[in-house]
Amino acid sequence: MDARLDALQTWLANFCEPPPTPSLISGDASFRRYFRFQYQGASYIAVDAPPQVEDCQWFVNVALELQQRGITVPQVLRFDPDQGFMWLSDLGDTLLGDELHSESVDARYHEALALLPPIRTIDSVRGTQLPKYDGKMLEFEMSLFDTWLVENYLQLQLSPEQKHSLEQAKALLVQSALEQPQCGVHRDFHCRNLMRFQKKLAVIDFQGMVTGPITYDLVSLLRDCYRAWPPEQVQIWKHAIFEQMRQTGELPKQVTYQQFYRWFDWMGIQRHLKAAGIFCRLKLRDNKAGYLKDVALTLTYIRDVAADYQELAALSELIEHTVIPTWEARQ
Repeated sequence: MDARLDALQTWLANFCEPPPTPSLISGDASFRRYFRFQYQGASYIAVDAPPQVEDCQWFVNVALELQQRGITVPQVLRFDPDQGFMWLSDLGDTLLGDELHSESVDARYHEALALLPPIRTIDSVRGTQLPKYDGKMLEFEMSLFDTWLVENYLQLQLSPEQKHSLEQAKALLVQSALEQPQCGVHRDFHCRNLMRFQKKLAVIDFQGMVTGPITYDLVSLLRDCYRAWPPEQVQIWKHAIFEQMRQTGELPKQVTYQQFYRWFDWMGIQRHLKAAGIFCRLKLRDNKAGYLKDVALTLTYIRDVAADYQELAALSELIEHTVIPTWEARQ
């Protein structure tokens, strides 16, 4: 039995005759579920977003703000914030990730990166300031690594020295994030949240927008949790973005490439600590095991990037000598 789906079908029946029969197409890493249905010869998406944990009104407001900036997003045709239901336009099934290979990635990523400047200009949505990606939020996200991956999934007991090293590293990562220029941040800007629609890239999963570090969305895409590219290629993209931001004034002239490089790298470590924890939480709390296959890449990112910085050497060693071997033994 699925009481939420029954209620969603009843809601759609208020507007559609005959009532459509939605079919599940995805349940993502949140509590939302997405269903496709046909009505009058066209395809649409119905969203089940339980109101106790999801905010349909905020989704609608952010969608309108992005549309006003010229960004393609799903059109909200109807919504009920009290029940947590939405009726959206259907953008199809082609993700950016489906188009990526070694010959296409440069052109596709330049197309994706071109969407970020207007997103970075957003600081409020329909008169409400975006939430701040502050130290408390950054720290909480990294605590998911400790709680869900280290303690609950791997059942590791870190030594006092290891715990101290991990906390020291996280404090440095927070400091690095907060010292960056702050701007509008999509917060999940990667190859599974960009879709090909009528020859354009469309953006989805944007309801988590915040005001945060200028490198966050860049590292979300270029060091994607789901796809890895050669370091030398990432370096080329980073340098081109740095020069572009300097020319547009998004980066102050006194910010050196070395500083920008470190901001980018350390932001990626923060994000991958969070992601690794979330992937394990999805398995243990929500019985969604599909994301476990992506943990290894996040751990590799953390180990390899942290190894380039003396301040984070202990974090790299913890991942390499304790976390990764234990993870591999569990698989």
